[in-house]
Amino acid sequence: MFVGIAVQDREENAWAFIKEFGLTYPIGLDVDDRIAALYQVTGLPTSVFIDANGRIRHRWLGAIGKNRVTLLVDDLLAG
Repeated sequence: MFVGIAVQDREENAWAFIKEFGLTYPIGLDVDDRIAALYQVTGLPTSVFIDANGRIRHRWLGAIGKNRVTLLVDDLLAG
């Protein structure tokens, strides 16, 4: 499952971004930066890949392309 978290953003700006890019996956707002701290977000954008047991398996800082996402998700699914 893909989930987006708006970090260091105001709600109205997050909604504008969602609308502009036609995002359809669930997106939450990290109002107090607790989620960013929990997942050790040190820059934006950051992608965190979490396995079925809740362990962080991969963290990608910066823009990420479809091919890289596919490789990292395939690795998660392989166990």
